[in-house]
Amino acid sequence: MLFRSYSVILDESIPPCSIQIKTLIWRVNDEDGSFQHIFATATRMTDYVDEKRLMGIISSKYSFNVEIKNKLKLSLAEKEVAEQITGLKSGSISPIFYATQEKIDIFFDRNILDDTQSLTQFVSVGSGMPGHSLHLSWETLLRAAQIGRAHV
Repeated sequence: MLFRSYSVILDESIPPCSIQIKTLIWRVNDEDGSFQHIFATATRMTDYVDEKRLMGIISSKYSFNVEIKNKLKLSLAEKEVAEQITGLKSGSISPIFYATQEKIDIFFDRNILDDTQSLTQFVSVGSGMPGHSLHLSWETLLRAAQIGRAHV
């Protein structure tokens, strides 16, 4: 079963979550396009991704051989690619429940965990707009992300 049942609240009357999470879909590929890997990052809405540091994490995580490693380029996936992989419109992409059958690695920024006072605290994923975001506990988000592969 691809999807599991989780206690997710979709009620618009929920007060705004103190932690809003944005998700970006990334691509690592070589110069000629013969190698490509897609993955996601999840950060606080106000944070940015340090691409140099991210490339270091990706390089060590996947143990690319030196020949490939020196030719790799990191970039955000094109809007169309991100939407096709996730099944969601750009601006509302969450770190969970993608349309693809492939397992997409998800890298969660440690700052989210540092801001989360408990595993039961609610976070907001998706658009960040009331009525258009998914509000769920941090624990539920991490469990749901395990359907893919989550790294914190």
